[in-house]
Order: sequence, then C-alpha cells, then structure tokens
Amino acid sequence: MSFAGTVWRIVPANAFALHVGYILRARGRWNREGVYGCLYCALTPEGALAEWAKYLRAVGVPVEASAPRDLVSLELRVEPVLDLTSAAVRRKLGVQLATITGDAPEDLESCRAIADLARQQGYVGILSPSAALPGSTNLNLFVDGRADRYHLDVGADRVAVTPQMLQELGSQFANGAEQLVSIVRLVHFLRQVVAVVHPSIEQSDELHLLSTIV
Repeated sequence: MSFAGTVWRIVPANAFALHVGYILRARGRWNREGVYGCLYCALTPEGALAEWAKYLRAVGVPVEASAPRDLVSLELRVEPVLDLTSAAVRRKLGVQLATITGDAPEDLESCRAIADLARQQGYVGILSPSAALPGSTNLNLFVDGRADRYHLDVGADRVAVTPQMLQELGSQFANGAEQLVSIVRLVHFLRQVVAVVHPSIEQSDELHLLSTIV
C-alpha cells in the first residue's frame, strides 16, 4: 500500500522536524540498533504524545523532568508500506496483534524480525497499531530505502510539549481503560456463548489481545 498524509512526531525543542540524528543510534520496536534506523511517527498528535509518555515511563523519568520537546507535524507520501493494522496481513504473516503491541523481549524481537523481512521485500515502512495508545496507529519509516519512494516535507505545526499535556493524556487513557475493561468482560461472555453454539469458530487475534488485559 501507499501512504499519503500528515503524521506527528516528538523532537528535541527547536530541532528540525525531520531531525534523524538520534534514531540512527537508537533501539526500537521496528529497527535494529546499529543496523538500520527508523523514523517513528504517529497518525495523530495524541498518538505521538502517548508514545513519548510511554518512553518516559519505561526509562523512569517523570514527565516534569523530561528534556524539552516539541510536537511537530510532517507531510509524507511514501510507498510501499506494510500494513500491519490489517488482520488479513497479520494472519498471512502468522503474527498476532498481541505480539506486535507487546513489550516482552520476545514480542520486540518478533517485531524486528518482521521489519527485517519487510526491508528485504522492499517496503519503506510499516503501518502498525500503537503499543502506547489503543486505537491509535503509527507509521514507522526505514530511513535507508530508495530515495524515489519517499516524499517527506516539514508540516505546518509545532507545539511545545508540556507536562500538563502528558498528564492530561494519561488521565484520558485511564478513563478509557476502565471502559475497555467493561468491554472485555462482555467479550469474554460472548466468547463463551460462541464456544457453545459454534465450537468450530476460531478466536480472532483481537479477542486474544483483549483477553490478556483482565
């Protein structure tokens, strides 16, 4: 598939929106440290903020102590992109949603193995469900592909990231999580009904992911 539109990312305060210095050295879900880098973007501002807040939690840095950062937009047109938001594509690859959004070492290694394969097959990036904000989507671009497959421009938006923005997002996520738990309980009940009425029906990987939350 091709992708064209606006994406969002977090950069050091006042840095160029397409700044890539750190990502060439960093270890991430969709890249191998020291082998190839990845430009991690979200399709919404909230998604980008959630990814940054998740990173801060992982390294044990309170949002109040975060180094200054800006939320910036980019305008992209790239192809081809591997669409892992598609359940059909995930089934073809033999991977579950729980794996590509999980944080266990084996989950992250599975993601990097998919990235290795995608690069070998000529993909310039991966569209993936966010591991930081359920329902959000990320676009992860490999930075060493063929130049004629990338059209990258700086967007019109730049906003200084504040602790209040991250805290408000965390509060919204907590409220959403409570609603999700209620949905999951309903899903469990429906699964039991389906198992009795149609025992041959297989569970989708989305239901598998929901079942791991409670």
